Parts: sequence; C-alpha cells; structure tokens
Amino acid sequence: MAFSKKEVFSKEKYSIQKSNNMKQSGLFWIQLLAGIILLFLIFHVLILTQVISYEITWGGRLKSVQEMWVFESISIIMNGLLLFLLSQKSGLFQSILSEKIVHFGLWIYVGIFILNTVGNLAAATLLEKGFSLVTFFMAWILLKIIRMTPQQYL
Repeated sequence: MAFSKKEVFSKEKYSIQKSNNMKQSGLFWIQLLAGIILLFLIFHVLILTQVISYEITWGGRLKSVQEMWVFESISIIMNGLLLFLLSQKSGLFQSILSEKIVHFGLWIYVGIFILNTVGNLAAATLLEKGFSLVTFFMAWILLKIIRMTPQQYL
C-alpha cells in the first residue's frame, strides 16, 4: 500500500506527537508521586519539630518523644529512598542501580503502601484513616510507573 508524501508526513508527525505525549504522561506520574512524597517529608519534619503533635500519627500509638523520633526518622529515610528509586527510574540522574533492582525496590514499596493503607484504615485517628486513600492512590501510581517502559518517560 503506497502513501502520498502528505500522508507519510502526517503519520510521522502523529507518531512523534504520540511518543512525546507518552513521555509527558510517564514523567507526569513520576513527578506527581515525587510531589506527594515531598509533601509527606514536610509533614514528617513538622512532626519531628513538634509543630504537629506526634499523638495524631502512627495510629495514635506512640507513647513518647523518643518513639516518635525513631518512627519519624525511619519514615523520612523510607520516603527519601523512594524518591531516590523514582529518580533512578525517571533517568533524571545518572543511574547507579540496575533496572531490575529499581523495579524490585518499587515493588517493595507497592507492598508497603498496600499494608499502610490497611493500617491507616485501622488507625485510631481520623487523619490517618483519611491517609488510607492517599496511600492507596500512591500504590496505584507506583504500579503505573513500574509498568512503564523507558520510552514512556525518557
């Protein structure tokens, strides 16, 4: 089947435009999740500095400032690690981890977010019950990111 010059150009333009849209869409999900994580990091820093009371976090089960420091520090490290994995997946920085390790790490976070969603639903505070929607959404976004190929975001 022969195409005229105009039809070929039109198909090439559509293909390039579709490719650019896929890249923008892939980066959008990575950037959205990174933005949510940054908001959580700010939230955890506000708890560490006691601007926000630690009693409303961790299911209302923390009993002391020392417990809060341990739990919040772990949370900040975990969120930072996820940001690092997302930066590796996005190609924004030079990759130092293999794609398999990045995917494995992201799958672990999907599991963590699903468990966190269940835990938030069982929390004593209304704030954390509300976070169950956020953590579920984050797991869903991560699944989308894991399924993306490099052509969809590089």
